[in-house]
Amino acid sequence: MREVRFSYGSGPGALVFGVLVGVALAAFGAYAFAQGWGLRMYSVVDVDPEIARWFYLALAALGVACAIGLVSVIAAGRREVVVSDQRIEAPKGETSRRTVVIAPESISRLKLLTTQGLATLQIRHRGGTVRLRSQHFADRGAFEDCVRLISSLAPETARRG
Repeated sequence: MREVRFSYGSGPGALVFGVLVGVALAAFGAYAFAQGWGLRMYSVVDVDPEIARWFYLALAALGVACAIGLVSVIAAGRREVVVSDQRIEAPKGETSRRTVVIAPESISRLKLLTTQGLATLQIRHRGGTVRLRSQHFADRGAFEDCVRLISSLAPETARRG
């Protein structure tokens, strides 16, 4: 079999939107904290101003964490999954630019998980576990082709597990 390459990465639109939401959340939380705004829920419950300040501070921290996390995903950029007779090369993790090279004979288990329409191929091998998620491929067909190729290379005992 020849070497087959699959583009693997997150779409930029959703990530940029997520970063903007994270930054807006952080800015709103920081501004509300600095202004000492109170918090009223449904015009019924007034939250103590000191508790409200902590709430806004936590909101700002959540926004910063969200923005930083999504920036790391953007920084990982587009990567590739490479499948050939001798090796499978895949990203080590969701946000990693590092790749893992897996010898097909070292695969001990393949497991296809589906949750809410999103599929994940879990490849357990001597060096650990790699997860390939369908949403990171160009389309569902590319993910299914990749799963089919990897399954054909894996030992029979790994496909049953």
